[in-house]
Formats: sequence, structure tokens, C-alpha cells
Amino acid sequence: MRGSTLGAFFLSMHWLNIEIIRTQGPEYTSAESAQQLAWFHLLLYCAQQENGGVIRGAAEFTDRQWQRLMDVEGATLRTKCALWTWDAEGNLVVWEYPEKQEQAVQAKREGGRKGGRSPKSPASYASSIPSSIPSSIPSRNALTKEKEEEEGELKEEQKQESESVLATVSASPRKRSDARPQTAMDVVAYGMTLEPALPPVEAQRFWDYYESNGWRVGRNPMKDWKAAVRNWQRNASIATPNQNGNHSRPHKPSSRNGEGFTLSPERRAWLDADKLDGPPSHRD
Repeated sequence: MRGSTLGAFFLSMHWLNIEIIRTQGPEYTSAESAQQLAWFHLLLYCAQQENGGVIRGAAEFTDRQWQRLMDVEGATLRTKCALWTWDAEGNLVVWEYPEKQEQAVQAKREGGRKGGRSPKSPASYASSIPSSIPSSIPSRNALTKEKEEEEGELKEEQKQESESVLATVSASPRKRSDARPQTAMDVVAYGMTLEPALPPVEAQRFWDYYESNGWRVGRNPMKDWKAAVRNWQRNASIATPNQNGNHSRPHKPSSRNGEGFTLSPERRAWLDADKLDGPPSHRD
């Protein structure tokens, strides 16, 4: 979240819409995995801030601020990449941020605060003031019904957007394989659909681990990477947090007694695969 899963993510501005075709262009495909993941984090941050895809004063950010605010490395953002640019004022401009959609969401929000009606001029407003106090006011049920209708229209628009994304994905000629994902962002996107969601950092670790071993489970080629992600997510959720709030990832437990140790997802995946393959003929 690659190609088929990037669509709608619920954020502070309700959702972030990205055209699937953009992730198949040279700007995205020419970037490294770390840059693609950093771009995704920048989009999430900008959507939460509703800043139009421009992080102002970003040139003054320290590596600590980049890590704390967006969970990205400052060194990665200082590399040349088509997924973001730096302007003359030291602002970071994020590529393909859906600014028009942000403006539409803000307009709907402002309209909801005003009751969904266009503002009147002073003259028309004065003419609409009744000469006497009305005998009745709108009932609470009528106001509630109007609000429900507005919410229903918003849900219908979101549904149409989701259907449009699915239709675009179905029509895409790009072939995909269940054996392995195309990029690290595929893993990030799928991990966010799980419950609980797999953190992007864990998704990147999953990608790095299996990318380094040729996408093999034990001695066999991987058959279903999504199943492997779910298994990784279950193993990662039981990791013990240390005093800094991070999850420790210990190495192989003692050969004499493995009790009291928490296995890392890499080690657990290796052990699970070893069980499936049966005991090896010899061990180094």
C-alpha cells in the first residue's frame, strides 16, 4: 500500500485517496524501499496535519524530530528522490499529496458547522427575519433526520470512491503473485488491514528478512506472503516492551533452557518452518 491495496486510509481528515496508477510510474518505481516507506509516512503526517502536502520549516528539523513526528530517518529525506522535493524556503513538498481532496473535506466540514447552507447577504438575511416570534420551532427529530441524511451522503461518496479504487485495481494489467509482494509498501498496506495493525517498522523488518533469504520458509519457497505477514504479526504482538517502550527482539534462546526468552518474528518463523519440514538429517 503495492498497487492493489493503496486506496483509502482513515485519518484525521477521514481518508487519504491516492491514484493507483501513480505507484506504477517512474517516480515511485525508481525509488528505493526505504524511500517508498518514508514517502508513505510523509503522506500520513501531512494528512493528519492537513497542511496541503507541504511540511514548512522542515530544513530545520533534527533527526530526532523526524523520527518522533513521522518515524522516518532524516538521512533518507536528505537523499535525492522524486517522491519529495525541497523548495527555496526550506519546506518539504510531498509528491502526489491529494491536496484537492483535502480541500473538499475541509469545505464539507465547514459546511457541516454552518448547517450545510450557503451564507446569506445582510439584506437577504434581514428580509428573512420574521416580524413575530414563530409559534413553533423545528422539532429535535427533524434536526436529527437532517444530520443523518448528510452523514448518509458522505458515506455514499466514500463508498463510491472505494468502488472506483477497486475497479481501477481490477482493470490494472499488472500481474501479482501470492508467493511474494512486489515492494515493501505492499507489506505495509496489508499490515494496516490486520487487527491489531502491523506497525510499518515491523512490516519493513518482514520485507528485509525475507528479501534477504530469497523468500523462503525454511528450505521451501514461500507460497503465500500474506499468511506469512499474519504469522509475523501474531509473533510480533507478544514481544516484551523494554523500558523505552520498544519491543525487544532477542537472539536465539539458550540451548540448555529456552524458558523466559521471547522469540523474535524472524526466529519464530525459522522454527515454525523447521517444524513443518521435519527434523533435518544433520545440524551444524
